[in-house]
Amino acid sequence: MSKELTRKDLEQKIRRLEKEAMERIHIEERLRRLVEHSTDSFFIHDFSGKIIDVNRYACERLGYTRDEILGLSISDIELNFIPENHPDKWKYMVPGIPATFEGYHSRKDGTTFPVQIRLGLFEEGDAKFMLGIVRDITERVATEDALKESEEKYRMLFEHSGFATSVSDLETGEIITYNRKVYENLGYTYEEFKNMSASDFQPIKNREDVVIERKKIIEKGSDVIETKHTTKKGDIRDILMSRVPVRIKGKYYIQHIYFDVTEWKRLNAKLQNREAELEKTNNSLKEMNAALKVLLTKRDEDKSEIEEKVRLSIYQLVLPYLDKLQKSCKDQLQDVFFDIIKSNLNDITAPFPYGTSSRHLNLTPMEIKISNLIKQGKTSKEIADLFNLSFRTVDVHRANIRKKLGLKNEKTNLQFFLRSLGNA
Repeated sequence: MSKELTRKDLEQKIRRLEKEAMERIHIEERLRRLVEHSTDSFFIHDFSGKIIDVNRYACERLGYTRDEILGLSISDIELNFIPENHPDKWKYMVPGIPATFEGYHSRKDGTTFPVQIRLGLFEEGDAKFMLGIVRDITERVATEDALKESEEKYRMLFEHSGFATSVSDLETGEIITYNRKVYENLGYTYEEFKNMSASDFQPIKNREDVVIERKKIIEKGSDVIETKHTTKKGDIRDILMSRVPVRIKGKYYIQHIYFDVTEWKRLNAKLQNREAELEKTNNSLKEMNAALKVLLTKRDEDKSEIEEKVRLSIYQLVLPYLDKLQKSCKDQLQDVFFDIIKSNLNDITAPFPYGTSSRHLNLTPMEIKISNLIKQGKTSKEIADLFNLSFRTVDVHRANIRKKLGLKNEKTNLQFFLRSLGNA
């Protein structure tokens, strides 16, 4: 029984090993495909420099077939390779820590091109090999050449710039170079200006402060300050100065660009004075507006006071006597007149007595009188008697009133509608 279990264990272990071997083969195949389709050249060589393996891209870049290149040495393709020196250097390399350097590779047809080589050591059993990953840097070198050309163009632009520009030494502050705008703006000729220093036309701090200040510019990347320039004629000009650090052959310098802002500052001061005048005028208007608000408030208060006095006077000095006269009157018609007078006085003293009547100014004076009586509940006969009109005439007036109020074909009660207008 135990022998059978042991055999199963062995079979499982064999299957596991076979699976791991297959996985490793698949990984190696995938790595091979990645290397084959890489846009970098891969070389494996021994410590003598003999090429052991390459990828397809390396063959294409050098113009060899795979069989041809496997018969070559690194010295056949690398122009700077010295067989006597490199093996000793490779011995001190550590796996996982590659070295990077640049060189030139030679094609089968004899043409050369610049390359960047990333070289690393790897071990396979007891053997040691070198893996080189080579990148064609022809475009980068061309870019660097173009950069040099652009520097030449910059020099031309510097000389012919529309802005006064100079470059000075970081440590001493001495002007190293400048364009013609610098001395032209100051009123000097080239011959006069070439023997001058910055202190001849610009206030300068002591040397220690200048050095500290300029080193801060390197940390910040740039800055802009205000200063003053004195022209050959003695005029003082306000200058906005932009300062940018530039590095030339490992040494820092400061590039200055000068903007004359004298006229701008003059106009700005004038504008500020004008703004101050406008602000003063605005404050005066605010004060006048506040005073006007006080007057309007006082007017409203006086108006309310007058209305209250009128209301009190009517209630206290007029209506009581009307009541007494009405009680002493025995005539029925006069009694009706008293009711009308008191009703109209109440309307006058009510809040907003004419608030809605203005909406109906198309009513005639007689129609307004009849409307007031209808609102008080008077019948057409009572209204006819009061104004010595015929019953038919009053009905015509009522019809006109309804038409003008938009109630011609409505069943709305005219008395209630007129009362609602009075309360609107």
